[in-house]
Amino acid sequence: MYFSQSDFSKTDFSISDWIEDKENLMKFFLIHSVDENHGILTIQEISDTCREVLKEYPADFCILFGSYAKGTAGENSDVDLVISSEVTGLQYYELTERLRTALRKKVDLLNVDQLLNNRELLTEILKEGVRIYGKQEDRSVLVRKNQIEPGVHHQ
Repeated sequence: MYFSQSDFSKTDFSISDWIEDKENLMKFFLIHSVDENHGILTIQEISDTCREVLKEYPADFCILFGSYAKGTAGENSDVDLVISSEVTGLQYYELTERLRTALRKKVDLLNVDQLLNNRELLTEILKEGVRIYGKQEDRSVLVRKNQIEPGVHHQ
């Protein structure tokens, strides 16, 4: 029940036609009706859920950071993730929505390339982040690209 590239690639596509289609509206509201305030997740729950979703995408690794990685998450905390992936455009949006739906939490999903000019955030992720998907060697791309000391914990 997720949007696919084909939903948006028709040559006769127009937003008004798409919105008038009841099936598309139902997809939209189903995706956006997730209760995001259902409690605090464990790192293991986040890890297991992300692994299940990410195995369907070309992702090299995923690191949890922010309040969940620090152990300070509250009921309304979002799940902050950084991935190394070639996923872009509608597929990136779909991945974010699938993670949000599966976790039942707001998800801030960053691609590793978005961190290249944010050394402070990158340093925080390397210092306090928890690798929840992929191999240890894969996340070394963060270190190589930015020449920062590694420190990511493992889950």
